[in-house]
Amino acid sequence: MDELGKLKARRERQARTVARLEREVITLRNRGGPQASLEGLETVLSTNRETLRQLSAWIDAADPKSSPCAHVGAVRVELSTGEVAAWLCPDCDQQLPAEWSRPRQPRAEEEPQLPASFWDTCTGQQIRNQDRSRRGLLAAIALLYKRKAEILLMFNYRPGMDQQIRAIDAEIARRMEQLSEADRRYMIVHGYPPHGRADC
Repeated sequence: MDELGKLKARRERQARTVARLEREVITLRNRGGPQASLEGLETVLSTNRETLRQLSAWIDAADPKSSPCAHVGAVRVELSTGEVAAWLCPDCDQQLPAEWSRPRQPRAEEEPQLPASFWDTCTGQQIRNQDRSRRGLLAAIALLYKRKAEILLMFNYRPGMDQQIRAIDAEIARRMEQLSEADRRYMIVHGYPPHGRADC
């Protein structure tokens, strides 16, 4: 392995160390651990983040890229609760924050959108109040499926409601994309497809 390869391997290990320390800080903060322990761990985390930044700078200087990485192959680093702690991009060996999300691929046609009035309803507000944690995503998906079932079971169901069904399916798909691959596979196998109406 050449020097550049060694630096990249070292940066990958450092990125995982930073992700682990971030999880430990979050856990200690949520548990209300001793302030001294928290401050000490945050100091260690800060030092490791600086080391990671320096490694990234050295690699960028030694291996300049013609265009910035789009991180399309980034993988999730999850907490035991299923929440995203960080993202790691194998293409550029960069660690991305938890708030980052994988760029969506362009679609052949514009997805239908739920009308603004939907978000003013009780169900819409419940969905909007869910965060992006695994629990929040699953709760939002369940609420969307519930609303879809209510529409399909309406006595005065009209063909014009197909547009709203497609919009709900698109909204479900958007949230499904943010779940882990294991969760998506489980939901599809157990009869929760993100698109289309189920046959009765």
